[in-house]
Amino acid sequence: MNVCLISSGMDLIQSINNELRAADQVFALVARVSASGFGQLKKALHEARRQRKIVTVILGVNMISASSPEAIRSLRRLHDGNLFTLLCYNGPQFFHPKLYAFRKGRRWNFLIGSSNLTEEGLASNIELNVLLSGISQSDPFVRSFEDIFSSIRDYCGEFSGKQIDILSDRARKLESKFAQWEKSAHKTSEMLKRRQSIEVAHWNRLIEEVHAFKGSAAYKKRHQSIPTFILACKKTIGKAVNPRVDAKRWNEKKVGYVGSLDDRNYKKTHVTSKKKAERLNTTLKVLLDSRMPIEERLRDTVLLNGRHHIPGMGISHISDILAKYYPRDFPILNNPIIEALRHYGMRHVPSDPVERYLMVCDIYKRMREQSKYPRTFAYLLLDQFMWKKGHKILYGWS
Repeated sequence: MNVCLISSGMDLIQSINNELRAADQVFALVARVSASGFGQLKKALHEARRQRKIVTVILGVNMISASSPEAIRSLRRLHDGNLFTLLCYNGPQFFHPKLYAFRKGRRWNFLIGSSNLTEEGLASNIELNVLLSGISQSDPFVRSFEDIFSSIRDYCGEFSGKQIDILSDRARKLESKFAQWEKSAHKTSEMLKRRQSIEVAHWNRLIEEVHAFKGSAAYKKRHQSIPTFILACKKTIGKAVNPRVDAKRWNEKKVGYVGSLDDRNYKKTHVTSKKKAERLNTTLKVLLDSRMPIEERLRDTVLLNGRHHIPGMGISHISDILAKYYPRDFPILNNPIIEALRHYGMRHVPSDPVERYLMVCDIYKRMREQSKYPRTFAYLLLDQFMWKKGHKILYGWS
């Protein structure tokens, strides 16, 4: 017995045609047939009928996208109920084989794989099939095939005109539904394009206003003060690889002057014991470890079920520390920022705080690049603009 792996394409089509021409008896058990698939084998099948070869084709029809009525009619014209037989499987199970068997004398060849008798299955899809050739009639493999074929044949019958009409009606309905879906998809696409243009308009306005902020007194004042609170943050925490929090600075909100945090939450993170200090140091060590992916660090420290989460340290607090310890890489995220982004067209805000922060990181990166802010302090400068805009929206502050 010889074994050969054949993928879909001209090699597969040529192999089946060659086997059809050489065999005395042919079996094709496939879930689907299409007009274009039949067309690939049409000439060889007609030759087989003229040469009075024994051909049995069994199809399944219990699929949403079943065999094409046109292909079934073409095969049915070859059907004579004697040598060339076209059958429909009507059994209780789902008919899904893709098997082609060819007998020449006492030798059998089998092509078994994933290719239906369709153009996609034979030519355009990525399909794999195994050709087993030179199998003796007495081989157990052949006997197994004959037994399985016999059990399948018991549930088969000839195609009736009524059955083909039902399939035609189903095909028309599917075509109509597809046309409706295509129309709906086009409409949705156009709507999304319009929505996108609105988003772009909002975005362009944001970039224009950020550019305008560059020349303001508030920008200059912020630029001057940034080094001071970056230094305060780093002095409070110590080295990223081995944090040793200065408890006094931490408890007096000296972590970059985080004055906007809710006092009730902030007090939960106060360092009141050695054990609490060590836990805080461990959390900060994970958070500031730049060797770990940022998403992993955030899930460990921000989420309530995170291994190193400390009550009171939510995404606002965590992002503030990241932004002031690594000002080139991370922005601050809080409610005013979200409100400002909504104002500029951000419609979807993820409920997961980590996903929300990663999305805002991406937005800030685009803002930084398009507004050409100085990379070192860009995020903290943009934060000043966005924070003020958000506060005005939320509280009416000027």
